[in-house]
Amino acid sequence: MDTETDTEFQNQAIAALNNRLVGTTWNNYIDKKQLLIMYGEAKTLLRQPTPNRKLNAMAKSLFDTSVRVARCLVIDGPDAKVTLIKGREIQLDALVLYAQAEKELKQLHLIAFQKH
Repeated sequence: MDTETDTEFQNQAIAALNNRLVGTTWNNYIDKKQLLIMYGEAKTLLRQPTPNRKLNAMAKSLFDTSVRVARCLVIDGPDAKVTLIKGREIQLDALVLYAQAEKELKQLHLIAFQKH
């Protein structure tokens, strides 16, 4: 996997999410609506960063994880289920990533609603 191909797969997944996953087939246990909510919350926070660096970092992590879930599900072919992280090829599993995204969303909410 080269970085150009990896970036193209990421961009395709982002485009699908930005189009609300319209026209994508969904034959799995992942809640499409919840994935869109997670992606949308993360995207909103990234567009308008807060002074809370932890919150911004969690939003970035949730954004990346949501994109990887979509990448696994909406792009055909085994290559779409491999990504580069720090120069290493990593296999992507949509269900594992979705569970991670749910944890990240909960953590994001905990950070966002902490009293300072």
